[in-house]
Amino acid sequence: MKQSSVRRLLSLVICLLVLAGLFSVGALAENELETAEVEIPQSAPEYPTLWVMAVTPGNIAVGNLSLELVLPSGEVAAAVVTDETGIAAFDLAGTAAYADAVIRRSQSDSSDYGPAEPVSVVLDTGSLVSVGGQSETGFNRENSYVIPVYPDRYSIIPDPSMLNGSVTLSSSDAAVHDLVTVTVVPAENYVLDALQVMQGDTAVPFSMEGAAASFEMPRGDVTVSASFKEAPRPAFATHSLVLGGELGLNFFLDLPVFDGADYSDSYMDFTVNGKTVQDPFDPSDTDLGGSGCYGFTCSLNALQLADEITAVYHYRVGNTEQTVSEVFTAEGYLNALIGSDEITDEVKTLARALLDYGYHSQVFLSKLENRTVFADHTRMSTYFTESYSEEQIADILKALSDQEFLRGRNRNIRSVSCSLILDSVTSVYLYVTPAESYSGTVSALLDNASVPVTQEADGRYRIVIPAISADRLGNTHHIVIQTEGAEPMTVQLSALSYVKACLESEASSGEMVNAMAALYHYYKASDALKQAN
Repeated sequence: MKQSSVRRLLSLVICLLVLAGLFSVGALAENELETAEVEIPQSAPEYPTLWVMAVTPGNIAVGNLSLELVLPSGEVAAAVVTDETGIAAFDLAGTAAYADAVIRRSQSDSSDYGPAEPVSVVLDTGSLVSVGGQSETGFNRENSYVIPVYPDRYSIIPDPSMLNGSVTLSSSDAAVHDLVTVTVVPAENYVLDALQVMQGDTAVPFSMEGAAASFEMPRGDVTVSASFKEAPRPAFATHSLVLGGELGLNFFLDLPVFDGADYSDSYMDFTVNGKTVQDPFDPSDTDLGGSGCYGFTCSLNALQLADEITAVYHYRVGNTEQTVSEVFTAEGYLNALIGSDEITDEVKTLARALLDYGYHSQVFLSKLENRTVFADHTRMSTYFTESYSEEQIADILKALSDQEFLRGRNRNIRSVSCSLILDSVTSVYLYVTPAESYSGTVSALLDNASVPVTQEADGRYRIVIPAISADRLGNTHHIVIQTEGAEPMTVQLSALSYVKACLESEASSGEMVNAMAALYHYYKASDALKQAN
């Protein structure tokens, strides 16, 4: 037995004898105590201790980490759990002196950290002092038993069976809690349908922003899988008539929002009779129904109602231009309105009137010299009035009794005439023929506003009353024509003044009378619809 142990044993025996003597004296004197129980303090254990500290490479202590001390035989000699400061102590009682061992994370540990490799140690258990860096002043961080521990790293595996696209990963493996980025790369004309990040049978939550997803690496390998579907395409949704200052047809498209779609520089090409015009995208041009469809307008004239309109919409997905197209006719649209149960009577009346107007305009203009209307345009197949009777013409003239073409006098002006321009924009041209002796300037006011006056090649001057909507063909306009050294001439007329003059003239052909009568009914139907709304 060691001397220190012998000394402690002798001291203990002496203390017991002294105490026993004292208690005996008390018992004999008082005759009250026959026995006594004494609690004897135990001395501290006299075996060495292996102190370790677990810290990350960034010098952050890792608490609640289970570590094992494993002997060469594979026996787990001791197991500990680090405290909140990362420190723990292995009890080396019974361990052979100078034994080689390793420290590793316990297999039952559920933390996210551990030594990158098992840490080798040599146990000097022949000494009664602690092994490691623990001392009266704390843990010596320079000691070799400060064990760096690292977050566990696991593999990130893309699913090899993905079709029509792929994913790129920010790393093929990552430490637990690392942020991993997955970039989705669809094949051309495809978009992401669904993305899965799985750890075994457990879904790993992720956040998606644009084409990139990010997730926190769990404790275990993960598989990333994406499925793809065909990219949505803009779709022609609906149409509507343009009856403002111009005649036309609106094409409304549903423009789906998806990654890579870019409509900012998109545009529509409209091709009618071999001529193509372009209408750019306007984000504020949406249909009145509030469905969010975006509109593009194809301007037409009365002769083109049956002509095929080829509408080709151009947009971009990523760096690739895409197109979607439709072939449509205004005549088909008007017939659809007439056949719909959801359309009001006022709209149906307007559709019939416009079809009649288009039909009779084609017939009238085809009869004029050097006109090839039916060669240049598809002939209208729908009309509701084959010819207007004398009674109908008389009724129209009665209704137009106040639509006069009135002209004042100006000595510098020989004559004033007008023409009705039935293009996509309905306009009235007023022609001023100056007197032969006049060589000065000509200016004009239209409804109290200054307007341009253009000199024609034949010497006449032209004044334009522009963009007259169908419901305003009966509006009277006042034109004041000014020349040098003479009183201004005042002219009063409307678009219907021209219609009235044509219907009254004996020189008008039957085709012209039908066209002007159809225009009048088109005006009446437009005005009735405006009043109804």
